Amino acid sequence: FIEYFNLATPVGELGRLNIGSRPASRKQTKGIEGLRAIPWVFAWTQTRFHLPVWLGIGDALSDAIERGQLDLLQQMYDEWPFFKGLLDLVEMVMAKADPRVTAMYDAKLVRPELQALGDELRAKFAATKTQVLEIVRHQDLLQDPADGASPELNEKIRLRAPYVAPLNVLQVQALRNLREFSVSDGSGARALYQPSESEIIELLSRDPHRDGKHPFQAAMDDTLMITIKGIAAGMQNTG
Repeated sequence: FIEYFNLATPVGELGRLNIGSRPASRKQTKGIEGLRAIPWVFAWTQTRFHLPVWLGIGDALSDAIERGQLDLLQQMYDEWPFFKGLLDLVEMVMAKADPRVTAMYDAKLVRPELQALGDELRAKFAATKTQVLEIVRHQDLLQDPADGASPELNEKIRLRAPYVAPLNVLQVQALRNLREFSVSDGSGARALYQPSESEIIELLSRDPHRDGKHPFQAAMDDTLMITIKGIAAGMQNTG
């Protein structure tokens, strides 16, 4: 799983970007247990999957429903503010997710032998969505905004999505270019990139870590930073 996570999200690139005071993971271990909480959530937010929010909830709800406790779960949703708030939050975040975008990250960044894991996770997402909707008695996510929530929330998410999706496409391309450039040790056609436009040269010179960095890598790092900020703003979630 950790290998899939590292390939399917920009978590590995977050550590070298100037957006935090600490590395993405603790040095003692390379496993999932070594990840810090914020990069773990932030990376999945970037790919529009929000996995830490819903993973496991669907299995728990499914188990209760299979034991004939759907009526109890619906009663809990109606009468227990904590449970209602929990499911309303999960529903809201799932409405921001787009498994089609996540599938694009898998197709472009993940090795074929690991892509089945992404398919399994997206199937879990679909099952969780079904179970949440069954309990809250909605036909679709955010069909009836929760009490106290903005009635325009669903419309806001719908309007932002077309602007965030191109940033996801650019981010995938930037990640792919950076990783392929790293594997090639800076050789190949990309190594020939030497910008001559003064505006581009001036922009790349702003990189505080530009010393020893190839112009192509600097340009892709800058592109990646822009997409990270844009997607975070569009999702209204950072981690």
